[in-house]
Amino acid sequence: MRATGAKSVLRRVVVVLSVLAGALSTAPAAAAEKQLSSREFHEAIAHCRRGDEALSRGDLSRASEQFEKALAIVPEFPEAYTGLGHIALVRRDYAAALGSYTRARDAYERIGQQLYEHRLQQKGRAGLEVQSRRDDIMNLTKILQGGSALESRIREIEREISYFDRMDSPGEDRRATTPANLYFFRGNALFHLDRLDEAVADWEEASRRAPEFGPVYNNLALAYWKLGQRDKAQAALARAEQLGVTVHPDFKQQVVEPES
Repeated sequence: MRATGAKSVLRRVVVVLSVLAGALSTAPAAAAEKQLSSREFHEAIAHCRRGDEALSRGDLSRASEQFEKALAIVPEFPEAYTGLGHIALVRRDYAAALGSYTRARDAYERIGQQLYEHRLQQKGRAGLEVQSRRDDIMNLTKILQGGSALESRIREIEREISYFDRMDSPGEDRRATTPANLYFFRGNALFHLDRLDEAVADWEEASRRAPEFGPVYNNLALAYWKLGQRDKAQAALARAEQLGVTVHPDFKQQVVEPES
């Protein structure tokens, strides 16, 4: 009886463990299946744009508020984390900046494909809006008899067309990948934390993803020089100048002149 009872208990334990294991294994999958709705995407984007505008004006409090609102709608919205990283960098809180940029990088890996698809849909709708408004202008022009109200409406429509034309197009680099500039920003935070090797790794990744982005080569030149890698520093500096970056003459002299 005791043996039978022990076996019964063991079977129940195995069943419980199996159920727990199944729940744990399916939890991440269930989270991954959550799709970002168009409404959530547009609202988060709108808050990030307001945050960027506030940041450009130097209103860090307003910018932070807008980025946090974006995260309240989409908890893993990478552009909101990027904005918070910029704020921390301005405040010289480099550890916080690194944390925000890292969360942005990780978020791109998780929902980058969804962001790309939403931007693609957004750009497609914008193209239809542009064509519709151009048709409106053509029709209004045909009936225009010098009326100021119609002329005003045509100017308004032209402004709307300009807005849609300026809308970002989701390039290939946004297809489920982390943007190059995020590695650049992470590198900046790491550099200020004196983590040179890690900064170089991120800046090199940025240069691989965006070979024509000049500032990253200027930063690499400085890091290579501080690490005693003069040949690499010279090559990076030459590439920065080739891409139109203004290099500080004193730094260039230190890098280019041979050591005595």
